[in-house]
Amino acid sequence: MNEKITFLANGTEDDFDIYLDGDMLSTDSASKLEETLTNHPSIVNLRLQLLFYYSQTAGADSSLWVKHLKWMIENRPNFWINSNIAFAPAVTAEQFSSLIECWQQQIKLHPLDPTIVGGAGEFCCYWNFELAKDLLRHAIELEPGNLRWRRAIVNNNILHFYRAEVCSKQEIDALFEDAESLLAIEDDGGKIYGLLVELCNITFQAHHIERANKFTRQLIEFVSTEREPHRMIIGWSLLGRAALLENNIAVAKAALLSASEFGYFPTFELAADLLRRGERELVLTYLKVCLPVSGNDQNTLAQWIRQLEAGSIPLLVIKAPE
Repeated sequence: MNEKITFLANGTEDDFDIYLDGDMLSTDSASKLEETLTNHPSIVNLRLQLLFYYSQTAGADSSLWVKHLKWMIENRPNFWINSNIAFAPAVTAEQFSSLIECWQQQIKLHPLDPTIVGGAGEFCCYWNFELAKDLLRHAIELEPGNLRWRRAIVNNNILHFYRAEVCSKQEIDALFEDAESLLAIEDDGGKIYGLLVELCNITFQAHHIERANKFTRQLIEFVSTEREPHRMIIGWSLLGRAALLENNIAVAKAALLSASEFGYFPTFELAADLLRRGERELVLTYLKVCLPVSGNDQNTLAQWIRQLEAGSIPLLVIKAPE
């Protein structure tokens, strides 16, 4: 048994730390945990670690991951981690179907338990949009005051938007309606900010000009109350990009100048958009303002500045570290 563990899994989000402890397992220690569970199957902490280990270990048998998750669904169906597995190995359609069958069996046993109905819905978000939607709407009916289910249905809609080749108008409208309903009651500032940023980006991709203007201005209003520099930069950048959807260059330029006032790690999407529209001098000014606060990207910004001054047009894309 892993002697390190002193905190016992309690079914809440606190269990995530135990789950991540699986990162420290070796092949040998995982085998020892399996032996322990053969004699003591109810030690949930060990199963959580093994779930992480099998999801992250190259060449690991995915059937072992499925086995432990099935046990959790069948024996601890109301545990938060069951439906919020952060990492999963590549499972077959047959394996996924077997997990869904486990959830459906629990729903039959506990049809009025929103934790189980909604938990099943959260689990399905990553694999089955329609089933997740139905289960989460039912969970909201059972427990309308629980933000967890409203957050999950918005997450399901967003995942579907990015994964589907084409989203219908009805699906996109539902995405925005569910998101606006959540924003009206959300009490977590970080989640409000994150959702507004996501909605802005979705409106750009869907070319919803009216909603783009609405959400970007809502974002500016929200971040202005706390004036956290990076969030202010993101807000002004998104507002400027929304203005460009209507070819409103003046508003976009003003937004870029506003973003430059906050003396923090900058973003470059709006600057790149304006550069493509010929606003060389404005972008050059922006880069020079950003240079002292660009951290590890200073060399890249300095190169862009030299390129602009020499008459060429850089892409303004920061490469991810290799």
